[in-house]
Amino acid sequence: MAEERTTEQIRIVQQRDHLVIDGARIGYALHCYDARTGAERAANQARHALDGALIVVLPGHGQRALSSALVLAESALHGRAGVAWLADIDPPAGGDPARARALPVIIARHWAALDAGEAPPPGGIVLVGWSHGGAEALRAAAGAADLAAAAVGLCAAGLIEREPRELVASFAGEVARIALAALKQGPAAVWQAVRVGLDITGGIGGDLLRTRSPQRVVEDACWAASKVPGPEFRYPGRVALLFAEDDTVIRWQAVFPGCRTPAEIPAALAAYRRTDFPCASSLAVRVLPGNHLSPGVEPAYVRAALALTGQLLIGEARLPDDTSPPAPLS
Repeated sequence: MAEERTTEQIRIVQQRDHLVIDGARIGYALHCYDARTGAERAANQARHALDGALIVVLPGHGQRALSSALVLAESALHGRAGVAWLADIDPPAGGDPARARALPVIIARHWAALDAGEAPPPGGIVLVGWSHGGAEALRAAAGAADLAAAAVGLCAAGLIEREPRELVASFAGEVARIALAALKQGPAAVWQAVRVGLDITGGIGGDLLRTRSPQRVVEDACWAASKVPGPEFRYPGRVALLFAEDDTVIRWQAVFPGCRTPAEIPAALAAYRRTDFPCASSLAVRVLPGNHLSPGVEPAYVRAALALTGQLLIGEARLPDDTSPPAPLS
Protein backbone atom coordinates (compact mmCIF):
# COMPACT_ATOMS: atom_id res chain seq x y z
CA MET A 1 0.00 0.00 0.00
CA ALA A 2 1.30 3.42 -0.94
CA GLU A 3 2.32 5.66 1.95
CA GLU A 4 -0.17 8.46 2.64
CA ARG A 5 0.28 11.90 4.11
CA THR A 6 -0.94 12.20 7.69
CA THR A 7 -1.24 15.01 10.22
CA GLU A 8 0.91 13.11 12.70
CA GLN A 9 3.81 12.89 10.26
CA ILE A 10 3.95 16.57 9.30
CA ARG A 11 7.49 17.84 9.89
CA ILE A 12 7.51 21.33 11.37
CA VAL A 13 10.64 23.48 11.26
CA GLN A 14 10.84 27.02 12.62
CA GLN A 15 13.72 29.42 12.24
CA ARG A 16 14.43 33.08 12.69
CA ASP A 17 16.82 35.18 10.62
CA HIS A 18 17.17 38.60 9.02
CA LEU A 19 18.16 40.21 5.74
CA VAL A 20 19.02 43.69 4.54
CA ILE A 21 16.83 45.48 1.99
CA ASP A 22 17.77 49.00 0.84
CA GLY A 23 20.20 49.25 3.73
CA ALA A 24 17.56 48.39 6.34
CA ARG A 25 17.68 45.26 8.51
CA ILE A 26 14.46 43.21 8.32
CA GLY A 27 13.90 40.31 10.69
CA TYR A 28 11.61 37.40 9.90
CA ALA A 29 10.43 34.04 11.19
CA LEU A 30 9.93 31.19 8.73
CA HIS A 31 7.71 28.24 9.61
CA CYS A 32 7.79 25.15 7.37
CA TYR A 33 5.12 22.43 7.38
CA ASP A 34 6.27 19.44 5.32
CA ALA A 35 3.72 16.64 4.85
CA ARG A 36 5.52 14.81 2.06
CA THR A 37 5.97 11.08 2.37
CA GLY A 38 9.43 9.57 2.16
CA ALA A 39 8.72 8.49 -1.41
CA GLU A 40 7.57 11.97 -2.41
CA ARG A 41 10.64 13.61 -0.92
CA ALA A 42 12.93 11.12 -2.67
CA ALA A 43 11.19 11.74 -5.99
CA ASN A 44 11.48 15.51 -5.53
CA GLN A 45 15.17 15.17 -4.78
CA ALA A 46 15.72 13.02 -7.86
CA ARG A 47 13.86 15.40 -10.16
CA HIS A 48 15.12 18.57 -8.42
CA ALA A 49 11.51 19.81 -8.31
CA LEU A 50 8.39 19.72 -6.17
CA ASP A 51 5.17 18.11 -7.42
CA GLY A 52 3.37 21.45 -7.34
CA ALA A 53 3.81 25.04 -6.23
CA LEU A 54 5.10 25.78 -2.73
CA ILE A 55 2.29 27.38 -0.73
CA VAL A 56 3.58 30.50 1.05
CA VAL A 57 1.21 31.85 3.70
CA LEU A 58 1.28 35.50 4.74
CA PRO A 59 -0.55 36.03 8.04
CA GLY A 60 -2.72 38.92 9.14
CA HIS A 61 -1.45 41.81 11.24
CA GLY A 62 0.08 40.48 14.44
CA GLN A 63 -0.71 36.88 13.56
CA ARG A 64 1.94 34.22 13.87
CA ALA A 65 2.07 30.53 13.01
CA LEU A 66 -0.21 29.52 15.90
CA SER A 67 -3.35 31.13 14.50
CA SER A 68 -2.44 29.97 10.98
CA ALA A 69 -1.65 26.37 11.98
CA LEU A 70 -4.74 24.97 10.25
CA VAL A 71 -3.98 26.92 7.06
CA LEU A 72 -0.43 25.54 7.02
CA ALA A 73 -1.42 21.95 7.82
CA GLU A 74 -4.25 21.84 5.27
CA SER A 75 -2.02 23.38 2.59
CA ALA A 76 0.69 20.80 3.23
CA LEU A 77 -1.64 17.80 3.49
CA HIS A 78 -3.84 18.61 0.50
CA GLY A 79 -1.58 20.68 -1.75
CA ARG A 80 0.20 19.09 -4.68
CA ALA A 81 3.64 20.02 -3.35
CA GLY A 82 3.02 18.73 0.16
CA VAL A 83 4.83 21.70 1.69
CA ALA A 84 3.65 25.04 3.07
CA TRP A 85 5.64 27.92 4.51
CA LEU A 86 4.56 30.86 6.63
CA ALA A 87 6.69 33.99 6.38
CA ASP A 88 6.20 36.28 9.38
CA ILE A 89 8.16 39.42 8.50
CA ASP A 90 8.78 42.08 11.16
CA PRO A 91 7.32 45.53 10.40
CA PRO A 92 9.98 47.08 8.12
CA ALA A 93 10.69 50.79 7.85
CA GLY A 94 9.34 50.76 4.30
CA GLY A 95 6.06 49.06 5.17
CA ASP A 96 4.36 46.57 2.86
CA PRO A 97 6.41 47.53 -0.23
CA ALA A 98 9.58 46.60 1.67
CA ARG A 99 7.95 43.32 2.75
CA ALA A 100 7.12 42.57 -0.88
CA ARG A 101 10.77 43.02 -1.85
CA ALA A 102 12.00 40.91 1.05
CA LEU A 103 9.75 37.89 0.43
CA PRO A 104 11.39 36.57 -2.79
CA VAL A 105 14.79 36.89 -1.13
CA ILE A 106 13.59 34.85 1.86
CA ILE A 107 12.13 32.16 -0.38
CA ALA A 108 15.29 31.90 -2.47
CA ARG A 109 17.48 31.77 0.64
CA HIS A 110 15.66 28.75 2.12
CA TRP A 111 14.58 26.89 -1.02
CA ALA A 112 17.47 24.41 -1.00
CA ALA A 113 16.17 22.96 2.29
CA LEU A 114 13.24 21.48 0.34
CA ASP A 115 15.55 19.04 -1.50
CA ALA A 116 13.90 20.20 -4.72
CA GLY A 117 16.65 22.02 -6.54
CA GLU A 118 18.83 24.94 -5.55
CA ALA A 119 16.45 27.76 -6.49
CA PRO A 120 12.69 28.21 -6.96
CA PRO A 121 11.56 27.74 -10.57
CA PRO A 122 9.36 30.23 -12.46
CA GLY A 123 5.81 29.89 -11.18
CA GLY A 124 7.14 27.90 -8.24
CA ILE A 125 5.02 29.43 -5.47
CA VAL A 126 1.44 30.33 -4.66
CA LEU A 127 0.97 33.20 -2.21
CA VAL A 128 -1.93 32.86 0.23
CA GLY A 129 -2.63 35.89 2.40
CA TRP A 130 -5.13 36.15 5.24
CA SER A 131 -6.53 39.59 6.23
CA HIS A 132 -3.63 42.10 6.05
CA GLY A 133 -1.61 39.26 4.58
CA GLY A 134 -3.92 39.28 1.57
CA ALA A 135 -2.80 42.79 0.66
CA GLU A 136 0.82 41.72 1.20
CA ALA A 137 0.30 38.70 -1.08
CA LEU A 138 -0.98 40.88 -3.92
CA ARG A 139 1.93 43.33 -3.58
CA ALA A 140 4.48 40.53 -3.44
CA ALA A 141 2.95 38.74 -6.44
CA ALA A 142 3.09 41.91 -8.52
CA GLY A 143 6.73 42.42 -7.59
CA ALA A 144 7.72 38.81 -8.27
CA ALA A 145 5.42 37.90 -11.15
CA ASP A 146 7.85 35.37 -12.58
CA LEU A 147 7.94 33.49 -9.27
CA ALA A 148 4.28 33.56 -8.18
CA ALA A 149 1.92 31.31 -10.13
CA ALA A 150 -1.08 32.66 -8.20
CA ALA A 151 -2.11 35.04 -5.44
CA VAL A 152 -4.94 34.19 -3.04
CA GLY A 153 -6.68 36.53 -0.61
CA LEU A 154 -8.53 35.01 2.36
CA CYS A 155 -10.74 37.80 3.71
CA ALA A 156 -8.07 40.02 2.18
CA ALA A 157 -7.43 43.63 3.08
CA GLY A 158 -6.26 46.05 0.41
CA LEU A 159 -9.09 45.56 -2.08
CA ILE A 160 -10.60 49.02 -1.47
CA GLU A 161 -9.23 52.29 -0.09
CA ARG A 162 -10.22 52.82 3.56
CA GLU A 163 -9.59 55.14 6.46
CA PRO A 164 -7.30 53.42 8.99
CA ARG A 165 -9.54 54.41 11.91
CA GLU A 166 -12.60 52.95 10.20
CA LEU A 167 -10.73 49.73 9.49
CA VAL A 168 -9.58 49.40 13.11
CA ALA A 169 -13.10 50.13 14.36
CA SER A 170 -14.56 47.47 12.10
CA PHE A 171 -11.97 44.96 13.33
CA ALA A 172 -12.82 45.75 16.96
CA GLY A 173 -16.50 45.25 16.20
CA GLU A 174 -15.80 41.93 14.47
CA VAL A 175 -13.76 40.74 17.47
CA ALA A 176 -16.69 41.53 19.77
CA ARG A 177 -19.12 39.74 17.46
CA ILE A 178 -16.91 36.64 17.23
CA ALA A 179 -16.43 36.56 21.01
CA LEU A 180 -20.18 36.79 21.64
CA ALA A 181 -20.91 34.07 19.10
CA ALA A 182 -18.19 31.86 20.61
CA LEU A 183 -19.71 32.16 24.08
CA LYS A 184 -23.01 30.88 22.67
CA GLN A 185 -21.33 28.00 20.79
CA GLY A 186 -19.44 26.52 23.73
CA PRO A 187 -15.91 25.93 25.09
CA ALA A 188 -14.34 24.75 21.83
CA ALA A 189 -15.36 27.91 19.97
CA VAL A 190 -14.26 30.07 22.91
CA TRP A 191 -10.82 28.42 22.90
CA GLN A 192 -10.44 28.99 19.15
CA ALA A 193 -11.19 32.69 19.55
CA VAL A 194 -8.96 33.06 22.62
CA ARG A 195 -6.07 31.25 20.91
CA VAL A 196 -6.13 33.61 17.92
CA GLY A 197 -6.52 36.63 20.20
CA LEU A 198 -3.51 35.61 22.29
CA ASP A 199 -1.49 34.93 19.15
CA ILE A 200 -2.22 38.39 17.73
CA THR A 201 -1.46 40.07 21.06
CA GLY A 202 1.82 38.18 21.33
CA GLY A 203 2.66 38.97 17.72
CA ILE A 204 2.15 42.70 18.15
CA GLY A 205 4.11 42.60 21.40
CA GLY A 206 6.94 40.82 19.60
CA ASP A 207 6.88 43.42 16.82
CA LEU A 208 7.22 46.17 19.42
CA LEU A 209 10.14 44.45 21.13
CA ARG A 210 12.03 43.79 17.89
CA THR A 211 11.43 47.14 16.17
CA ARG A 212 11.49 49.22 19.37
CA SER A 213 9.20 51.58 17.51
CA PRO A 214 5.48 51.88 18.39
CA GLN A 215 5.14 54.30 15.48
CA ARG A 216 6.40 51.71 13.00
CA VAL A 217 3.97 49.08 14.35
CA VAL A 218 1.05 51.50 14.00
CA GLU A 219 2.13 52.56 10.52
CA ASP A 220 2.44 48.90 9.57
CA ALA A 221 -1.22 48.30 10.46
CA CYS A 222 -2.25 51.33 8.38
CA TRP A 223 -0.93 49.69 5.22
CA ALA A 224 -3.92 47.33 5.39
CA ALA A 225 -6.15 50.32 4.61
CA SER A 226 -4.38 51.09 1.31
CA LYS A 227 -5.83 49.70 -1.91
CA VAL A 228 -3.45 47.44 -3.85
CA PRO A 229 -5.15 46.45 -7.15
CA GLY A 230 -6.31 48.92 -9.79
CA PRO A 231 -5.74 49.93 -13.42
CA GLU A 232 -1.95 49.90 -12.92
CA PHE A 233 -1.82 46.55 -11.15
CA ARG A 234 0.29 44.45 -13.53
CA TYR A 235 0.31 40.99 -11.99
CA PRO A 236 -0.30 38.51 -14.86
CA GLY A 237 -0.99 35.31 -12.90
CA ARG A 238 -4.06 33.74 -11.34
CA VAL A 239 -5.93 35.66 -8.62
CA ALA A 240 -8.46 34.11 -6.24
CA LEU A 241 -10.40 36.10 -3.63
CA LEU A 242 -12.31 34.28 -0.88
CA PHE A 243 -14.68 36.25 1.32
CA ALA A 244 -16.55 35.21 4.48
CA GLU A 245 -20.25 35.89 4.16
CA ASP A 246 -20.66 37.40 7.63
CA ASP A 247 -17.29 39.18 7.84
CA THR A 248 -17.79 42.80 8.94
CA VAL A 249 -14.10 43.75 8.51
CA ILE A 250 -13.60 42.72 4.88
CA ARG A 251 -17.07 42.95 3.35
CA TRP A 252 -17.64 41.48 -0.09
CA GLN A 253 -20.45 44.05 -0.48
CA ALA A 254 -17.87 46.87 -0.31
CA VAL A 255 -15.86 45.32 -3.14
CA PHE A 256 -18.96 44.57 -5.23
CA PRO A 257 -21.35 47.39 -4.20
CA GLY A 258 -23.76 46.70 -7.06
CA CYS A 259 -24.39 43.12 -5.95
CA ARG A 260 -27.17 42.40 -3.48
CA THR A 261 -26.23 38.73 -3.02
CA PRO A 262 -23.09 36.64 -3.72
CA ALA A 263 -24.98 35.00 -6.58
CA GLU A 264 -24.80 38.30 -8.48
CA ILE A 265 -21.00 38.57 -8.31
CA PRO A 266 -20.24 36.45 -11.43
CA ALA A 267 -22.14 38.96 -13.59
CA ALA A 268 -20.00 41.80 -12.19
CA LEU A 269 -16.70 39.95 -12.35
CA ALA A 270 -15.64 40.91 -15.88
CA ALA A 271 -15.98 44.63 -15.18
CA TYR A 272 -14.21 44.29 -11.83
CA ARG A 273 -11.36 42.41 -13.47
CA ARG A 274 -10.91 45.13 -16.12
CA THR A 275 -10.61 47.89 -13.53
CA ASP A 276 -8.70 46.16 -10.71
CA PHE A 277 -6.91 43.11 -12.17
CA PRO A 278 -6.49 44.03 -15.85
CA CYS A 279 -3.51 41.73 -16.45
CA ALA A 280 -4.57 38.70 -14.41
CA SER A 281 -4.76 35.46 -16.39
CA SER A 282 -7.85 34.54 -14.37
CA LEU A 283 -9.87 35.93 -11.48
CA ALA A 284 -12.05 33.78 -9.24
CA VAL A 285 -14.22 35.00 -6.36
CA ARG A 286 -15.99 32.87 -3.77
CA VAL A 287 -18.12 33.84 -0.76
CA LEU A 288 -18.08 31.10 1.89
CA PRO A 289 -19.99 30.81 5.17
CA GLY A 290 -18.24 32.31 8.17
CA ASN A 291 -16.59 35.42 9.61
CA HIS A 292 -13.14 37.01 9.64
CA LEU A 293 -11.78 34.19 11.82
CA SER A 294 -13.07 31.40 9.56
CA PRO A 295 -10.00 30.96 7.29
CA GLY A 296 -8.04 29.90 10.35
CA VAL A 297 -10.61 27.41 11.68
CA GLU A 298 -12.53 26.16 8.63
CA PRO A 299 -10.67 23.82 6.22
CA ALA A 300 -13.04 24.78 3.38
CA TYR A 301 -11.15 28.04 2.82
CA VAL A 302 -7.79 26.38 2.19
CA ARG A 303 -9.35 23.62 0.08
CA ALA A 304 -11.06 26.26 -2.05
CA ALA A 305 -7.80 28.22 -2.42
CA LEU A 306 -5.95 25.11 -3.55
CA ALA A 307 -8.68 24.14 -6.01
CA LEU A 308 -8.96 27.61 -7.54
CA THR A 309 -5.20 27.79 -8.14
CA GLY A 310 -4.85 24.26 -9.51
CA GLN A 311 -2.84 23.09 -6.48
CA LEU A 312 -5.31 20.64 -4.93
CA LEU A 313 -3.75 17.19 -4.64
CA ILE A 314 -4.87 14.82 -7.38
CA GLY A 315 -7.78 12.72 -6.17
CA GLU A 316 -9.08 15.36 -3.75
CA ALA A 317 -12.62 16.65 -4.23
CA ARG A 318 -12.76 19.86 -6.26
CA LEU A 319 -15.20 22.71 -5.83
CA PRO A 320 -18.67 21.88 -7.21
CA ASP A 321 -18.90 25.15 -9.13
CA ASP A 322 -15.30 25.31 -10.30
CA THR A 323 -15.09 24.17 -13.91
CA SER A 324 -11.69 25.68 -14.66
CA PRO A 325 -8.86 23.17 -15.30
CA PRO A 326 -5.90 22.94 -12.92
CA ALA A 327 -3.23 25.56 -13.57
CA PRO A 328 0.01 23.95 -14.79
CA LEU A 329 3.29 25.14 -13.34
CA SER A 330 5.07 27.34 -15.86
